[in-house]
Amino acid sequence: MVEGFRVALNVLFISASVAPHHRGGIGRFVTEAAHGLVAAGARVGICWPGGSWIENGVEVFGASSDTGPRHWSRVFTWQDYASRYAAAIERSIDAGPWHVVHLHDWLVAPSLPSVGRLQAPLKVATLHTDANLAVGASDQRRALRIRWERQVVECADALTVCSLDMARRVATRYVDSRVEIVPGGVNTQVFGRPLVTGRFHKKVLFFGQLIRRKGCDTFLRAVSRVLTEVPDLEVEVIGSGPEAERLALLAKQLCIESAVRFRGRLDGRELGDEVASASVACLPSREEPFGLAALEAMAAGAIVVASRTGGFVDFIKPGFNGFLCRVDDDECFADCMLNVLNGRIPYGVIARRGRETSDRYSWEAVAENLLDVYRATL
Repeated sequence: MVEGFRVALNVLFISASVAPHHRGGIGRFVTEAAHGLVAAGARVGICWPGGSWIENGVEVFGASSDTGPRHWSRVFTWQDYASRYAAAIERSIDAGPWHVVHLHDWLVAPSLPSVGRLQAPLKVATLHTDANLAVGASDQRRALRIRWERQVVECADALTVCSLDMARRVATRYVDSRVEIVPGGVNTQVFGRPLVTGRFHKKVLFFGQLIRRKGCDTFLRAVSRVLTEVPDLEVEVIGSGPEAERLALLAKQLCIESAVRFRGRLDGRELGDEVASASVACLPSREEPFGLAALEAMAAGAIVVASRTGGFVDFIKPGFNGFLCRVDDDECFADCMLNVLNGRIPYGVIARRGRETSDRYSWEAVAENLLDVYRATL
């Protein structure tokens, strides 16, 4: 039984993404928050358009009973989503009753015609992203996102976002909505490491999706500057995505292809080990709703150099627990990395403060924040 509720609370998440079967922060948030709620005493299910399985006390209701592969090919049509969500929700009905239906981001809008069948007394929506942050998206795609996003918001009894920046954006668009901030968390089993502050490797890395919004091209341009002073620098790019070939070509054009290792996508402890082996995690996103990767890097002991945008500014205090640069300012990113690599800043002190910052963002805290939202609204 969850404290504050007279009966055990049954929460059903609806999401287009479930980790680790899709890249990005939404799937990680959905999966880790579900596990946190289970640890707090709630019963949690997830409806999504993929397969079905049970893991760590969370039952995943998919569009099919097939447990493998646990992913599906995204098709951006209302009809395809609606039919998949309807099948998943049908599977979840017999497992009810559900006290809370929690809708995650705009891609769940096609589920709304079926959500009513769940007869849940409370509907909560979380907007993890903002249509205006979709760098490079067409006007048609952005209009679709805004339309679906509005439908999700209008059906919800409560609305949460991940950062102050997102709260401002959402409050401007939906002036009648009450917005609560529930930031993401860090999986310390994956990223937590004992801090070794007496020495560090001359290694910098970028990790994240290889899409234009994440700014890996800025990282490569900054690295080309750093290599002129630190020629033995180790450089890694971890991630996959549609920009991979263009970034490899850029590395060649910058004459740094021999110094940069493109590792592809890594997950779990393997990713945590690589981040922990670096002195600097460089995250030059052009837009970032929250910036979970920065907290993960802090937990691993790397010093974070990130863009002064979005959620990064909520928890990175320049010169105290990391560094911030203007978007696309590769000279600033290079200078910050060089300050770390050349010992011009107190590496151990800043790494320790970064770890202390990440410690405040646990998934247990996320679960408690969500329960507070449910309590205040039920």
